[in-house]
Amino acid sequence: GYSTYGKNWYSDGDQRNKLVALFLCPTFYGFSVSSSFQAYQNARYSAYVNKDIIGESNDGTDLAYIYDPNNSATPANIKTGMQTLLQKTSPEFRKFLEANFGKFAPYNGGIMPWRTQWNMSIAKEIKLHKTQKLSFRADIFNVLNLLNYQWGGYSQIINTNLYNVTGFDQTTNSYTYNVNANAGTKVKNASYYSVQLGVRYSF
Repeated sequence: GYSTYGKNWYSDGDQRNKLVALFLCPTFYGFSVSSSFQAYQNARYSAYVNKDIIGESNDGTDLAYIYDPNNSATPANIKTGMQTLLQKTSPEFRKFLEANFGKFAPYNGGIMPWRTQWNMSIAKEIKLHKTQKLSFRADIFNVLNLLNYQWGGYSQIINTNLYNVTGFDQTTNSYTYNVNANAGTKVKNASYYSVQLGVRYSF
């Protein structure tokens, strides 16, 4: 039941998967270049009902029970709505739903798509006199977006309210719902590059 969902919940700050690669090149004509590439998943989502239906007094959302459209006991309108949603929603949200058919999906049980970022640093050192020297450095964050304004962004799963409450059935003493046809939409977000310049004089 709903009360058991907390046994397999995930933290808001959970970062399940992360890959980091560092690249260093030998000094070339006084220039040194280093680069880092990261690929990670660091955000999660849950499937909700758009109303507090269990009396938590939060006037917000509750975790959704994931109806199995292949189960004959699933209400007809929910079955049709789920079948339609599974055909059009994002692959990530579809997989999350299918893994939780017939139970309450765990809090933060869905994980966001992979994100990547490529950073680069370029440094140049100039000797002036004896031990005196000038060091110049440029740090470029999100190189892909610098190369092409359409690159370097990331995808995110939004609108994870699976059901909308449509009323209350006095006969069965239960709420009625329909399936949110836009649940689990995946959108592309921009992530812009930035450049940091620095100069150091040492003696």
